[in-house]
Amino acid sequence: MTESLLEPLEDFPGGKINWKCRCVRCARTVFPRFNNIDQGWGGCGYCAGRRVDPKTAELKMIESGLRPLVPYPGNQTPWLCVHVECGKEVTPLYNSVKFGQGGCRFCSVSGLKWDQPTVLYLAVNDLFHKIGIVNNTTLEKRLGKHQKAGLKPIALFQFGVGDDAYSVEQIIVSWWRSECNSGPVPRNVLPDGWTETVYNDDVLPSTTLDYLTNDLALKPTKTD
Repeated sequence: MTESLLEPLEDFPGGKINWKCRCVRCARTVFPRFNNIDQGWGGCGYCAGRRVDPKTAELKMIESGLRPLVPYPGNQTPWLCVHVECGKEVTPLYNSVKFGQGGCRFCSVSGLKWDQPTVLYLAVNDLFHKIGIVNNTTLEKRLGKHQKAGLKPIALFQFGVGDDAYSVEQIIVSWWRSECNSGPVPRNVLPDGWTETVYNDDVLPSTTLDYLTNDLALKPTKTD
């Protein structure tokens, strides 16, 4: 435990029982299991990014221009906030904001009509793949623009309104960043939509598609 920068605060309780310790790095009290530490999980869940301190999360939202209206709900649960700049109520995921996704859907997706039918698309080239949303009426124009970067759509998912499509997009991006530990391509590679990308070497396009169709139980209207 000390090798993992943990100071036990009580006697060894057994390998499968939570062990009260203090993290030497952040001074928080944590309760890891010895068996997990022994298998290489790491010590402090806060330092490893597996756990989130509610106060730290609130400060991060404020730094990003968001004013939380309710207590921290969890990193994968929509968090009701007000975007200070535009004054609208929004529900971003903490993980999305933490990894630079932004917090206001009204400001981040220009031109999208939130109350109209919307398509979620998955597009791929040799280097990376992208998740994105667009209204049905401008789908061909958006995909045509991405063709300049060699992006080819491999799956389309139809949603009744933009809100629902946006929620799924944010879940995927949060999963890429937190669970898959992969960042986006640089802005100069794809100026329009670079924050919703991931490298194929880090996450296979087929893995993302499987997450959409199996984990999220979505049925594509078109696959290639």
